[in-house]
Amino acid sequence: MMSEAGASALDSAPPLTDEVPDLAGLSFVETYRILKSASPDLVRSYCNKLEQLPLGPSRTAALSAFFRTLIQVNPVLTKDIILGLKKDDRWLPTSAIRETANPRGMETVAEVMLSFDRIEISSCSYDLLRDILDEWGKNDPLALKQFLETHRDQDVERYFDKLVVNWAAYDPEGAREWMAKEIERRPLLPTRPDEYGGEEIFDSEWRSAVESMSSAWVQGFLAHDPDQATQYVVEHADNPAVKYALNWLAGDLFLASPDRARDLINRLPEEQQSKSLGSQANGLVRSDDSDNATSPRYVAEWMLNFPPETYREDIGWVLRVWEMSDPQELFAWMADLPAPTRDQMINQFPGVSSETTQEDFDTVMQVPDPALRTQLLERLARDATYAERQLRRVLEKSTLPAEEKARLASLIPKPEFETVSADEDTE
Repeated sequence: MMSEAGASALDSAPPLTDEVPDLAGLSFVETYRILKSASPDLVRSYCNKLEQLPLGPSRTAALSAFFRTLIQVNPVLTKDIILGLKKDDRWLPTSAIRETANPRGMETVAEVMLSFDRIEISSCSYDLLRDILDEWGKNDPLALKQFLETHRDQDVERYFDKLVVNWAAYDPEGAREWMAKEIERRPLLPTRPDEYGGEEIFDSEWRSAVESMSSAWVQGFLAHDPDQATQYVVEHADNPAVKYALNWLAGDLFLASPDRARDLINRLPEEQQSKSLGSQANGLVRSDDSDNATSPRYVAEWMLNFPPETYREDIGWVLRVWEMSDPQELFAWMADLPAPTRDQMINQFPGVSSETTQEDFDTVMQVPDPALRTQLLERLARDATYAERQLRRVLEKSTLPAEEKARLASLIPKPEFETVSADEDTE
């Protein structure tokens, strides 16, 4: 229901005319009233006149305000207008409606996205349509199901996992039945050995879609019922879809309950525990707040509940994030650890980078505890395979005693091949 202030704004909005009002200078409520009351032809006329404005910030602001409001007023008309534009002219309105579309307008945004070539809206690191479909699926998975089925001829199978994960969060059985029918409708082609000892895979995009759907179902089931999903994962730990899901599954459970995540990992076969644990290190460390369950300290201490062989490969990433966010807290924590655990953390401490050698060295030099500082400097030296020249130069310029410089330099491994970097070549 609109507030009294909103109703008052509607009453005081400018009257409708054939002239385009200064939409960028109006409030949302005023723009909404104008577009809601205007006929489709008049709305199209407004758009045409806005398109003819001189290129610049004023035109961009007016068009953005126009489309951000129109997607709320009339999604169908919004789609028709945008698809009637030249492709290069669709980017600005597409960006505007992506930012503001409510669930009712998600289909419009998806339709507009499909009007672009696949390479224009996605790459190896992003997919604009996938983000929209994921958001839509969280609000109305059955509407997303209908959309995907209607657009089969537009290569949308790669987004089936977004339907399955969100549908399974509400109705795991319904999502699984739909997925099974899709696989029955298009059975996977068998693989066969190739001449190089690997496998020749046919219809690889569909196979990838099926694998993603299967693991997405496990993820959605976890959101629906963590206890039942955990039991399912333990009982089906050898299932390929479950194995694939372990890359992120424990991480999702961790956000809901670190204790549940620990229980799940402990119940998995030993060879799968490390794989599951890695999802905490790689995806959840986001804060330096000591009371936050995603802080480096919390995650590191949580990981120490497991045997060293389980967390060994992943805790180094947590230490790196911690070093970047609050090195003094990290070093104080390491200094207080029992000797065996401290030695393990030193062995997993991030090595020196060839691009930030001086910064890495300076950070370790700030360690208050002399014994820990020496151990970490030794760690940097022994791990400097790919920064051998850089670390030697940093050591030489440092304030360390000459004897200590020589000792640390002796720990630096000599490169297997002598190389000269571009910067050295110009010296």
